[in-house]
Amino acid sequence: MVSLGLPLHRLAHTLPRVAPRQPARPQMAPPVFLRSGTGGFWKARVTGTAGARAILVGLSAGWVTAVKTALYFLREVFSDFKYTGHNEWRPFLGSSCGMNLLYISASSYMIWSFSQDMLKGLHASE
Repeated sequence: MVSLGLPLHRLAHTLPRVAPRQPARPQMAPPVFLRSGTGGFWKARVTGTAGARAILVGLSAGWVTAVKTALYFLREVFSDFKYTGHNEWRPFLGSSCGMNLLYISASSYMIWSFSQDMLKGLHASE
């Protein structure tokens, strides 16, 4: 051990001061997962505030994806296919049209599914 030749009580004033600890903020209750059968994760239900937030986030993500895809398609139509018109038609159908169809169908299912969950929750609260 290296000694500086000074007692420790003289070095105490040179140490940085540490702010007192702030009390922890109250945390949100953890989500409650209810298993129904042996279906695994896809059959699990999240209830309470965490479930309501999950439904709102999923519904918003579905709407944003659907609107974004529709706007990109309308941009192509009204620009006379300026951005994709130089492509051959077969690769264009597979890449652009196929992916847009996938995005629209997935986001439509998300919108339908989360809307149904929201309606079930509203009917259950009556």
